[in-house]
Amino acid sequence: MATAPAAAAADAPPHTGQYRHTTLLYVVDAARRRVLLARKKRGLGDGKVNGPGGKVEAGETARAAAVRECAEEVGVAVDADALLFSGVVQFRFGADGRRGWDNRCYVYVATRGYTGD
Repeated sequence: MATAPAAAAADAPPHTGQYRHTTLLYVVDAARRRVLLARKKRGLGDGKVNGPGGKVEAGETARAAAVRECAEEVGVAVDADALLFSGVVQFRFGADGRRGWDNRCYVYVATRGYTGD
């Protein structure tokens, strides 16, 4: 996996090339010992449990996409400034013929700055 400075990667618009760009956001309520998770309804990982996230749209930063996807998927509003960039996970499927599934996922954690249940 190629690395980039944390600040640059956290707010970078989608890169061009072979990868789709997605986000994943873990909203953590440490006081109640809870992490916001949802069951995936379609696509890669259908039926599995994960944090909210999804595709980065054209002209959108990964950080903005994480905030938007969380609101759309689970109705939780998160302040973009409260997101802690945690890394990039890269998935490559080229060897089995599903090259269009290659994905670079920007992962964030929020422990404050959110509203909703």
